[in-house]
Amino acid sequence: MKKASMAIVAVGLALVPMSARADITAATLLSDCDNVKQSDGQLMMNKDSEIKVGSCLGYMSASMAYLLILQATQQQRGETPKACVPSKATVDSFRAAFIYWAGAHSEEMSNSASNTVIKFAAFNYPCPKK
Repeated sequence: MKKASMAIVAVGLALVPMSARADITAATLLSDCDNVKQSDGQLMMNKDSEIKVGSCLGYMSASMAYLLILQATQQQRGETPKACVPSKATVDSFRAAFIYWAGAHSEEMSNSASNTVIKFAAFNYPCPKK
């Protein structure tokens, strides 16, 4: 069972983008994510924002995968998970919720993006208490 848990964690770490390993500030992540614009459900990008958009969407996707792995691991240990991201959540809905939450939590913007995303997820997607 421990080997399976270790394998899950290894997969989760492999999914985390390089920017998360070097870690960026929450302000940088917010800036990257706020560059994503939509028109009729289509992402609109100019050449200057392509890298930022890709970085944001990659970071959010990896964060969601990490949180799902963390949730499963904590449940397996009998712990209440920090966050329970619903299965219906999309990367774009997660991104949009982060932007909204970050607007009300400017005090978090100088912190690391990884810690801030976990705080955001715990606030926005709390798990039921046992």
